[in-house]
Amino acid sequence: MVRSKPKRKREKQVETTAEFVKRINSEARKINGLKQNLKRARR
Repeated sequence: MVRSKPKRKREKQVETTAEFVKRINSEARKINGLKQNLKRARR
């Protein structure tokens, strides 16, 4: 079998405290599709 090339890891950019707070607050509205489906299944 042919081995695939290993993927190179992307380096994380350093973010400021303000950017971190903004990102965390914006992700609060995002809901995982799996969790969404579980909630529907329970109803």
